[in-house]
Amino acid sequence: MALICLKSSVLIEVSYLLSLKPLTLDQALAVAQGERLTDWAPDYPQDGDAEIANYLIGRKDSQWPCLSHYQIFDQHVQQVIGGIGYWERGSNIGIELGYSVVPSRRNGGVATDALRVLTAKLRKEFPNSQLFLRVEQKNEASLAVATKAGFSDVNLDFDMCTLIVSYPD
Repeated sequence: MALICLKSSVLIEVSYLLSLKPLTLDQALAVAQGERLTDWAPDYPQDGDAEIANYLIGRKDSQWPCLSHYQIFDQHVQQVIGGIGYWERGSNIGIELGYSVVPSRRNGGVATDALRVLTAKLRKEFPNSQLFLRVEQKNEASLAVATKAGFSDVNLDFDMCTLIVSYPD
């Protein structure tokens, strides 16, 4: 798994309520060390956020912050409510995306909006790369998010489903 970076380093406005903020090294260290920052939702970070932070910290180099991971920021309540990011799936195979939203903020369209915006940005930055998303087959909510964001089934692998973004003709 390799990090790839977007060319711009700015905040991504998703809507008047939601933005994607590039994860900084200090924030990644706080997540990895189990610290709590004041603008984080009470149920952020989750275990997956800590795994990603540790991975990114282990891969840091002179390009930090590598814009492969963002915090999902709710501008209405002024809190980080999740994370979304991407990485190379393998040599010339494509880019895999992943996301999580804290339990207290699920079922409100946040994940769908964040996934749509990051997918659109990645399609512009990496037009020749396929975009993938892996979801548990039994996770109906995540499958619905993927479908609403333009992903469709590619193949099934035990309890996981790999989806690819649909490109309009």
